[in-house]
Amino acid sequence: MSKITDLYEKEQFQEVIKLENEAKETNEMVSVLFSYMSLNEYKEALDYLLKNKKVLYEKVPDLVIQTHISLLCGLYRFDDAYMVAREYQDMPYVSQVVEEVLKGLNKQIRQVELEFYRDSSIVSDEQVKKMIKSSDSEDVVGAISYIRDRGIDKFISEIQSILSEFPKQSVRSLYLVMLLENNYDKEVEFNRFGQRIKIIPNQVTNPIKDNYEKKMEVIASFCDKDITVRETAEKIFVQYSLASLPKPIELDDKVTLEAIACIAKQYLYKKSNFDPIVSKKMMEIIKAISE
Repeated sequence: MSKITDLYEKEQFQEVIKLENEAKETNEMVSVLFSYMSLNEYKEALDYLLKNKKVLYEKVPDLVIQTHISLLCGLYRFDDAYMVAREYQDMPYVSQVVEEVLKGLNKQIRQVELEFYRDSSIVSDEQVKKMIKSSDSEDVVGAISYIRDRGIDKFISEIQSILSEFPKQSVRSLYLVMLLENNYDKEVEFNRFGQRIKIIPNQVTNPIKDNYEKKMEVIASFCDKDITVRETAEKIFVQYSLASLPKPIELDDKVTLEAIACIAKQYLYKKSNFDPIVSKKMMEIIKAISE
C-alpha cells in the first residue's frame, strides 16, 4: 500500500490531496479523486477527473463514467450530465459491466434532478411546466406534488394535455385522480384507452377509497389465506382501479375481484387452470394494467 492509499484508508483526505501530483497508479489517483468528493469539493474533483480521465478510463471505465455523472449531478449541472451520458453511450463497446452502467445513467440523473426540484424552494412554475411536458413518466409524475401545492388552475392547460395525450394510461389516470382529490369542478377531456370522454372530476368516485376495505376482504377470500398473495393482489387492485377510471370496480363484481387474486397467484406461483370466465377477466386486467 502506497502512502497516498494509506492516508486515504485513514480518512486523512486533506493530506491525500496535498500529494495529488505524486499519484501515478490507478488506485492512488482514485484515492485523490474520492478524497475531494469526501470533502464535498465536487468542482475540484471534477477538474481532477477530467485532467486524468484518459488514463483512468483505460483502467476503470465504469468508475469513471459513474463518477463523472455523479459529480455533474452533485453540481446540479443536469443538462451537462445528460449530454455527457449520451457521449459515453455513443462510445465503442468496452464490456458488459460498462454497458450495464450506461443503461442506468439517464435514470440516475433523473432521480437526482427530481429530488433537487422536489427539495428546492427556487423551482419556478416554468420548471414545473417543463416537468409536466416531459416525455418521461417519472418527470411527469414527479410534477404532481408541485401542482398540488401551487394550485390546479395554474397548470390546467398542461394537465389537460396529459389527460388526453400522454402515452401511458397509468399516468393519465394518476392526473385524473389528482383532479378528483382536489375536487376540481370543471369539465376535462380524458383519454381512456383511446376513447376520449368528457368528465367533471369532482363527480367521479375515487376508485381507491370507494369501499376499499370491503373489496379487499372479498379479494382476500380468494387468496388461500396467503399473505404474500394478498399483498400482491392489493397492488394489482390499485393498478386496475386506476386503469378503470372513471368507472370504479364494484363491490359485487366478484369475477373481477377473484381475477385479481388469481393474477397474484399466477404471478407468484405460476398457477393456472382457473375458471374460464375468471381467466378471460384476468387477461383483460393484465392488458389494462400493462398499458
